[in-house]
Order: sequence, then structure tokens, then C-alpha cells
Amino acid sequence: MPLPRGFLQGLAERCARAGAVFIMDEVVTGFRWAPGGVQEVEGVRPDLVTLAKILAGGFPGGAVAGRRDLLEYLQFPGAGPRTEKVGHPGTFNANPLSAAAGAACLREIADGTHQQRAAGLAASLRSGMNAVLCELGIPGIVYGQSSAFRVHLAGSAVPEAGDADGRDLPPGLLETPMPPERARLLQLALLNRGVQLFGTGGMLSSAHTEADIEATLEAWRGALLQLRDEGHLEPA
Repeated sequence: MPLPRGFLQGLAERCARAGAVFIMDEVVTGFRWAPGGVQEVEGVRPDLVTLAKILAGGFPGGAVAGRRDLLEYLQFPGAGPRTEKVGHPGTFNANPLSAAAGAACLREIADGTHQQRAAGLAASLRSGMNAVLCELGIPGIVYGQSSAFRVHLAGSAVPEAGDADGRDLPPGLLETPMPPERARLLQLALLNRGVQLFGTGGMLSSAHTEADIEATLEAWRGALLQLRDEGHLEPA
């Protein structure tokens, strides 16, 4: 379920008042939403943040970043008094190939150009997919943020022909779950048309093109028509 607007800011404030560590998982969103991740977009600063393979240019690797006083527990003892240390083992710790690939990748995406292009393509795709649902009168919604999208074919409301941010969806719109069999058949119908979903959604990259969007929308239309003709989609 998408988080409502203001949730992260409110959570950060509560953690600060309670003296609790505010940790953000940016394994998926880090460097994708923006060069500074979701925390840049939402204007929050976590105490700790987890990052994954993009930090290593797609190679095995990841990181935990955050406040110095917390990360000092990971460092090896120096010449001073011995302090407690948190173990930090890892098969790819100090892997030079991952480090080199990561440095090159981070230089490439530092100005936000790739993120903006991917986000623009995703917005076009989400708008187009909702336009098809609207035209065919099929209940559901395609929503997302940045370069990600998620498909929800359930409920009774037919969407408008436009983009949809999950943070702005009406309460209760996603309460009715998408039937697993419907999701499975949708995946197969799209795969037969050359489009592969990642679960019930996907992500765009700056390498995608407008032609990719058009091909995906054509496959989306065909898949929906097939599922409706076979009786797997409920009418509005």
C-alpha cells in the first residue's frame, strides 16, 4: 500500500521525540526517485538508510549510511580505549569490481537527468494504461511514483485517463485485493505479447524509449481484452 503524504515526516518527528533511530529502506528507491532518493524528494533525513545494488553499478553490493555516531560502531578499534563493535561481515566487502562499477554509475546519475527521463516515461505509461482502462470501462487503477508503476485490477471504480500518484488515491480504493489468479493471467497475457511484469508492476529506465511505451500500451490493451473476453475481468 502506498504511504500517504506526510507519513515519513510524521514518523521522523515521532522517532526524534522518542529518541528512537529513524531507519529508511531505500534499497529500491535510493538514487531512483532522485539522486538523493526518497529522502531528497520528501525532505526528510533518516538516522540510517539502507542502499542496494545501484550503489555498485548493478554488481553485488550495498551499504548502510547515516549518522557518524551510529556508524562508528562498525569501525575497527583504533589505538584508543576499546569500544563495542558491531560485526559487519560480507562476501563482497571491499570488492574492487563492485566499487569501480558503483563509482562510475554514481557519477553518471549524479545530476538527476536519468531519473527525470525515466520518471517522465513512467508517467506517460501510467497515463496511457489508465486511459485504456477508462476507454474499455474496466475497473482498476495503474499508479506509482517516479519511474515505478503498479497495476491494481480490482474494485468497481473505472479510472480517469491520467497519471495516478499512490499518495493521492482515495481512501479504500485499494482495499479490495487483486485476485491472484487474475494477476497470474494478466502476467501471462502480457508475456505472450512481449511484455513482462515484475509481479504486478514494473519500473522504467532512461534506456527505454517512446516506442517501448507504445508497444507496452498495445500489449496492455490486448491483454485486457483477452481477459475480459475470457470472463476474468468483472464489469464496472
